[in-house]
Amino acid sequence: FKDSNDYIRAMREVNGKYIGNRPCKLRKSSWKDRQYTVEIKKKKLKSKDKRVMRTAAGDVWDDPSLLEWEDNDFRIFVGDLGNECNDEMLYRAFSKYPSLLKVKVIRDKRSNKTKGFGFVSFKDSNDYIRAMREVNGKYIGNRPCKLRKSSWKDRQYTVEIKKKKL
Repeated sequence: FKDSNDYIRAMREVNGKYIGNRPCKLRKSSWKDRQYTVEIKKKKLKSKDKRVMRTAAGDVWDDPSLLEWEDNDFRIFVGDLGNECNDEMLYRAFSKYPSLLKVKVIRDKRSNKTKGFGFVSFKDSNDYIRAMREVNGKYIGNRPCKLRKSSWKDRQYTVEIKKKKL
C-alpha cells in the first residue's frame, strides 16, 4: 500500500469476508522484520569470521573489542585519567580535530570504574600528530593526561609525512 490509510481500510473491509467459499484472513506482513533479522545475522557472521588475536606475558587470546575500531586508524593511548573521566569528557578534549573517529575510556568490568586510561582514534595522520603535540599534558578532568602512540599495531608515520612533503 502507498498510504497507511489504505492499509487500515483494507484490513477493516476485506478481513473476514468470504472469497469463494473461504473466509479471508489478513495479517500484517512481517517481510521487513524478517529482512532486518537476516541482515543482523549476516553482520554477526561477518564479525565472527574476523578474529583479532592478542599476546601478552606469553598468553594468547581472542580480543573481540578490537573489532569495534577502524582498521586503518591512527590511535593514541591516553594515560593518567581520573576516576571522574568518561567517554564524553575525552571526546570534548579531542573534538576540535575533524578526523576524530572514536574515543573510549577503559573501565573495569566488575566495578565499572575507570582503569585510568583510554584510547582516541583518528582517520588522518596530521590530526593525530597535532593532537599528540597539543593535548599532551593538558587537563582532562582533574589530571593532566599523558599521550603515547598506541602499540596495537606498528605503523610507519615517517613514510606518509615524506610523501606529503614531496
